[in-house]
Amino acid sequence: MLGWFVWAVENSLCCVASYIAAAAMYSDRTALDRFIAAGIVGSAMIVLTVTACGAVSLLDAWHLGILSTALFVSVGAVGVRSVGGLRRLAALARNDFFGAPARLFRDTFRQREVGILTLIPAGMAAGICCLMVWYFRSWTWDPVWYHDPKIYMAIQEHTLRWFALPNPWTNGNPHNVELIAIWNCIFQRDNRLDDSAQIPYLFLGAAVVAAWARKVGATRPIAAAVAATWIALPPIYLEAHSTHNDVAWSTFFTAAVYFTLDTPSRRDRWMCYAAWGLFIGAKYTGLFHVALAAPILFGRLVYELWKTNGSRILRAVDAIGSIALVLGLAAFKYVQNWRHTHNPMWPFVVRIQSLGLQFPGTSDPAQEYGSAPGTSPTFFGAPNAFQTLLNSWYNDNPFYCPDVRHGGFGTVWRWLLLPCMVVVIADMVRGRHWKRNIMVVVLFVQTLQVPVPYMSRFTMAAATATLVAFAMIHADARHWFARVALSSALVAMTWIGYREGYRGFIVYPRYFAESVAADPVTRASMQIDTFLWPREWALARERELRHGEVLAYDESVHFLGDLWNHDFSNRVLFVSSEGNPRTYVDRLRHVHARWAGVSQGSAAEMVLRTSGAEYLFRAPDSSMVVYRLRP
Repeated sequence: MLGWFVWAVENSLCCVASYIAAAAMYSDRTALDRFIAAGIVGSAMIVLTVTACGAVSLLDAWHLGILSTALFVSVGAVGVRSVGGLRRLAALARNDFFGAPARLFRDTFRQREVGILTLIPAGMAAGICCLMVWYFRSWTWDPVWYHDPKIYMAIQEHTLRWFALPNPWTNGNPHNVELIAIWNCIFQRDNRLDDSAQIPYLFLGAAVVAAWARKVGATRPIAAAVAATWIALPPIYLEAHSTHNDVAWSTFFTAAVYFTLDTPSRRDRWMCYAAWGLFIGAKYTGLFHVALAAPILFGRLVYELWKTNGSRILRAVDAIGSIALVLGLAAFKYVQNWRHTHNPMWPFVVRIQSLGLQFPGTSDPAQEYGSAPGTSPTFFGAPNAFQTLLNSWYNDNPFYCPDVRHGGFGTVWRWLLLPCMVVVIADMVRGRHWKRNIMVVVLFVQTLQVPVPYMSRFTMAAATATLVAFAMIHADARHWFARVALSSALVAMTWIGYREGYRGFIVYPRYFAESVAADPVTRASMQIDTFLWPREWALARERELRHGEVLAYDESVHFLGDLWNHDFSNRVLFVSSEGNPRTYVDRLRHVHARWAGVSQGSAAEMVLRTSGAEYLFRAPDSSMVVYRLRP
């Protein structure tokens, strides 16, 4: 229980410090602006502290707690002075936490705005996500395959160093979202919150939608309505209860763009760059989108330097500091990949034809996504990419699952939000409202320039753009009947889309009651999906492999996340079975392995069996068989 207490205290300190910093920077802006800024600041502080401890192999609750507490207290103290003292801070807090909800309620009642009813499906979706994170073990495909092992290995080894692993995805991919999951597990040494990292960004992403809607003229109730719709879109809520990364990644992306909407300023630059740093450090495709946005960012920086009232040299140094923040939040994994593979985006093959550069890797996007050999599938480079995109968007009977692959964003997307986006684009082409519309259109178009845009989990920021487009259309509607019709359509279609996507929760109705009633060991051992270990053997692992005892695995492993106990009490080590099989068995003895996973039918398995090891079971969806070794 002490670990949970420390985790709660640290998160409370983080939230308070983040809000103080946001209040200091944006005391003259809206509550939504402060909420978004606080989310970015808090995320950045957690990522920086976990990265700092992991980089020097001091990633444990003790060192992380000391460093993070020092940072939170320092940021909070500076923020209190900057905001004008505790009295001014208390006034802002009262306005944000009590005044803002009261104003929303009054406006909704006065305007009789039916759009606010989208809060119902949004609340149901968010509530189920939170319940699944708390009561269900991590069970979705990619997380158990390579996202969760990043978390577990870092906690086990107290470091973010490069590990000897057969799965290149676990080593190579950027990991900012996993760092936040580490934060949520390391103090209590319990994997119960390993899928929790994206839940805050379900709400932060909605806040970006609401704030942007207010900027384009939407009323408070409509801003809240479109924000709630974002949460209730099937790809959003179906992924939020896992570590797939796309919800958080999309939130960082849209927050970064949001902070470029106003006249360039120092504070917006710092917030924008912090969001870009978190974004780049979450997924490789972040680099691509930053490259597309580079002319805008460069132009804003030049404008800011040109218009500064003080010393341009000092402002340039300040700009260098904000760029350094981007590197601090994003560069670790890229530098590590370069050191070990000479490819910053390993394991992907990277070709930069304009510079004549090619970096080797184990996965070629051209082959994986069907573009011509040596070409990029981005910018709709894969064959029939646009037709596939439209077929996905207008599939009226999609199969939804957490790894969302088709179906767009549900009914409201197909028949309401996309038409609104078309109207906004046409409006801008005609020269009307182009200053208001341009960044929404840029966000929408840029988001789709990924290798597989038909997979809506990779284009969540496009949903943000279309929701803002709806807010524009609603604000421009002159007749009350048109506004009521738009609001009613938003509510009805959001509800239909939520019900359409609810099937994608898949396991929730089947396992919820059992998971609630289960003790921690049983909960962590449930075979919620068929590719996970059978419950009998997951329970045996939890009970047999006590503190420090080793479970070894070889190249045949697939779902590496299945190998750890829920409290990280056992050690999971890679022991290659390639080469001399007797040497392999000797290595198992050397590390004192109690259980060993080995490739079925291999020479190593034959020698392991003849050495007296006891066969236990074959892991599902894998060629790995597990043996119990004699003490």
